[in-house]
Amino acid sequence: METDDRGQSLSALVAAVVFALLLMTGLVIDGGAKSAADRSAEVLAAQAARAGTDASAKYRLSGSDGTTVALTAARQMLAGHPEMDGSVALDERGWLVVDTVTSVPTGFLSLIGIRELQGSGHAVAKLQRR
Repeated sequence: METDDRGQSLSALVAAVVFALLLMTGLVIDGGAKSAADRSAEVLAAQAARAGTDASAKYRLSGSDGTTVALTAARQMLAGHPEMDGSVALDERGWLVVDTVTSVPTGFLSLIGIRELQGSGHAVAKLQRR
């Protein structure tokens, strides 16, 4: 008596195809969410750097340092967005450097153990003196 194994191999193939389709859907949907998180983090970093340069402009135009004012204004901008972590610093050249990080939960990629994806942003503003 012969057994027909075609149904079993077809079931394994269908399961593999369904899994692959779910994975591809996860890459598209969750990848889009990561891209949006990157963009949000980049925009906030740029806004914070701009806030720092704007706040310190009158000090720099008058010949004062203004870096403390720039750092404070950039940090206040970041503090207004608790969903993002960020840092503000002056580098060795005296430029204002803002880095931001946020995370978004995954939908489909959580099926393979990836629970969240991170988005990050970076902005640098030159604090010019006259």
